[in-house]
Amino acid sequence: MMLPWVLLTPLTGLFAVLLTMGRPRWQAWTVLAMSLLSLALALGLFLAGETVSTAVGGWSVPYGIRLRADMFSRLMLVLTGLLFSLSALYHLDQSLRSVPPTQNPIYHVSFPLLLLALNGLFITGDFFNFYVFFELVAVSSYLLVSMGRHAPLEAAWKYSAQSVLGSIFLLVAVVSLYGETGALEMTEVARRLPEPAFWTAPFLLVSFLLKGAIFPFHFWQPDAHAAATTPGSMLLAGLLIAVGMYGLLRFWPLLMGDALLGLFLGLGAVSLLFGALAAWREPDAKRMLGFSSISQLGFVLLALSWGTVGGLGVAILYLISHSLAKALLFMTTGAIADRVGSTRFDDLVGKGRDMPLLAAAYLLGSLSLIGLPPTLGFFAKIALLGEGVAARQWIGVAVAGVGSLMTAGYTLKAFRRLFWEDGRLPGRPSAWVISALTLNTTLVLLGLFGGETLLAACMQAAAELESPGFAPPDLPEGAL
Repeated sequence: MMLPWVLLTPLTGLFAVLLTMGRPRWQAWTVLAMSLLSLALALGLFLAGETVSTAVGGWSVPYGIRLRADMFSRLMLVLTGLLFSLSALYHLDQSLRSVPPTQNPIYHVSFPLLLLALNGLFITGDFFNFYVFFELVAVSSYLLVSMGRHAPLEAAWKYSAQSVLGSIFLLVAVVSLYGETGALEMTEVARRLPEPAFWTAPFLLVSFLLKGAIFPFHFWQPDAHAAATTPGSMLLAGLLIAVGMYGLLRFWPLLMGDALLGLFLGLGAVSLLFGALAAWREPDAKRMLGFSSISQLGFVLLALSWGTVGGLGVAILYLISHSLAKALLFMTTGAIADRVGSTRFDDLVGKGRDMPLLAAAYLLGSLSLIGLPPTLGFFAKIALLGEGVAARQWIGVAVAGVGSLMTAGYTLKAFRRLFWEDGRLPGRPSAWVISALTLNTTLVLLGLFGGETLLAACMQAAAELESPGFAPPDLPEGAL
């Protein structure tokens, strides 16, 4: 019975936000309560320790809709609940201080709408409903971008134009799968396919690479991050682009097996290096973090290209690690930029010099992206490189090493400009922002005490994914 409530919780939150139109503080409290309840449900599913499935309305497949939460889904639900709760704390702070655009009632609606779309996307068991929730993710995130402070309409137009293209390509892939197999339920489609579904590969790639902002499908992403509010940027960086990687990690092994994996090696390497170079040269603090995401998700594609269950597992782990670290960096940057009124480094120089909490949070987020202890990013990077060496993917390992050095360059450069040079932050972060920063910092430090447990869960998620072309779904020994 918990699975329907994963959808009913944000749906109830949506109605509550609509009923409190004109009362932004009530709306903000509703968003926070909805996020915390969704997190509690996700943790309950995760701790259940087994795949949970239910047929909506009692109708069996293929006539009914099946909701299904395997380990990969449960991990993404927990990640979604965590990041929504953290962004809701920051959102509440802005609402209590009447910061634009919190006075616009539609802005608050985008949060439960996005949570509903993400939760539905992660637990649906058939391709068509995946497409429906995929489209709802695009609509709700468009609202977050369009109501930002820095050239929001231009950024929203770029994002919406490319989102429409991605949705069309995904719909073509879903229709073609139904025409070939006569089924929409994911595992049933895979069972009926006599061979890898190569004809869907171009459509799936364009759709998910656009959503994941992988080079050369990245044009919307830096502008969207710069335009969105700080809570919006946290969700865009931590969850929205993760949807593209989720689609690839779930559907490519299911439909293609180990075919065309060399393509991900090339795409991951180019995206990794391009994003790092662009981040190094970027004069805007939030756009720099956007280009950093383009680079960091290249590591996920590299791990997928290893072609092993272990590689798939560390790709999931790295995706989670990146989402937590990038949310922390956007939150820290936003705590400064929202008070200065600008996101350009020239205007932010030294503004965090007298704020040790902000400095420590930004440094830990940077260390996690680089892959240094004691962060979860260190655990994920070591696991990724270890799987690459075990698979003898020397080119990918070398690219990952170079990318890590480049990450150190642009993140530490940004840290120096924000926290070492002369300047002073106008005002202090509120207790709500400090609470969110502290919680997120703790999550990034998860590698110090919970990395092995999370890695085991990611390996189980990889083993459970339907993967005809991969090795038998046994947990690999010595995953590191």
